Amino acid sequence: MRAAFYARYSSENQREASIEDQFRNCDRACERYGWPVVARLSDEALSGTKNDRPGYLALLAAAKRREFDVIVVDEVSRLWRDQEEQWRAVKRLEFLGIHILGVSDGINTQAGGYRLLLSIRGAMNEEARREIAWRTHRGQEGQVRKGFISGGRLYGYRNVPIENAAQRDHLGRAIVVAVRREIDPEQAKWVVWIYERYADGWNPRRIADELNRMDVPSPGSTWLRKDKRRCRGWAASSIYGDQKRGFGILFNPLYAGQYVWNRTKRVVNPETSGRQHALRPQSEWLEQEVPELRIVPEDLWERVQIRRERQHEASKNMRAEDNSATMRRLESIQKEIANIVAAIKAGAFSTVLQGELAQLESERDRIQQSLKPPKKKGEIVNLVPEAVERYREAIEQLETFALEEDMSEAREIIRPLLGDEVKLVPTADGHLDAELATPYSGLLKLIAANIGKCGTEERT
Repeated sequence: MRAAFYARYSSENQREASIEDQFRNCDRACERYGWPVVARLSDEALSGTKNDRPGYLALLAAAKRREFDVIVVDEVSRLWRDQEEQWRAVKRLEFLGIHILGVSDGINTQAGGYRLLLSIRGAMNEEARREIAWRTHRGQEGQVRKGFISGGRLYGYRNVPIENAAQRDHLGRAIVVAVRREIDPEQAKWVVWIYERYADGWNPRRIADELNRMDVPSPGSTWLRKDKRRCRGWAASSIYGDQKRGFGILFNPLYAGQYVWNRTKRVVNPETSGRQHALRPQSEWLEQEVPELRIVPEDLWERVQIRRERQHEASKNMRAEDNSATMRRLESIQKEIANIVAAIKAGAFSTVLQGELAQLESERDRIQQSLKPPKKKGEIVNLVPEAVERYREAIEQLETFALEEDMSEAREIIRPLLGDEVKLVPTADGHLDAELATPYSGLLKLIAANIGKCGTEERT
């Protein structure tokens, strides 16, 4: 039987040699069985709960093309840590006649009773994932309470590792036991510059354009990324951010000397399996005063927050006024229609009245349609006007979305514009091409300014 290997490790703190170690165990098994190895696929620093892992998707695509007969893994947990995806994939592979062999955990889908063993292993793997997440969160809280950071990078600061010379890794290097944050003078001056321009009446888009014109390095432009993404300059979204979640340069309280941790959490949308951020109750937040990390002077911070609040209130009032004017116009139209209908019934029919009635009815229908609530996901919608209106509203309110480094939340935000299915097709050079299942690719131009921009802050 032709064998395909799959290996994965989930944390950037794990060694990349872990992939080689897993492949070594798989090689030994194939040598015993006499199976030729036709493919070796892997994913680095990616959780087994993610279904959009490039190596995993390429494995499933190759299985669909029947390029091998058996998938060999060190442990089945390398393939899945989510039982729903596990059984969905197992059924698909069974239909294709492809087997699975777990070298270290004894899973063999050719053996009798494998479903019971796989169920037990799957439940154990999922529970292990939850336990790891809980322990990680507990450790992060401990670091924050000691005055260190729990991870992430923020424009205006640099992360300084704290090493323990008494502890060494397998290469003899000192172990990093914590990370503290300190002000980066070069970036800090641009943070203050942004606040000053905004306080003087500039909008985020104008600020971003000016920073790009001056070739000021954008947030994340010097960060080392495993996925080799490239920044395309400053974005208005990275400056404006989100008030509720406290990120974006104009909303992050750390610039005013207050550190807020545990504000949000990551949750999985059960319908799409996409991960996104959700706000935690304020009682769970951990807030600390860190005056040594203040970048923006108090008076400037207050001026900016006052202007933002005024703009927010003005935007709400404008929408309320627009709605009131619309309702008044609709009421007026309905009265005019009623008067014309009464006149026609009284015998005053004419082509002029008929034309006026048709125009009023058309305007009434248009207004009533605009007042309808947004269509639910899955219903047929006219995507182009909605996308244009969405983009226009974002500009008017100076609000745009900010992306997660793993892009999961961005996918959730743009999904209604692109449809529910984006097909990833492996290429000959080992990359993936994305194909839209529906011809909506032109809509990407409307939100291109917000896609692919680099993040500016940690997610807490």
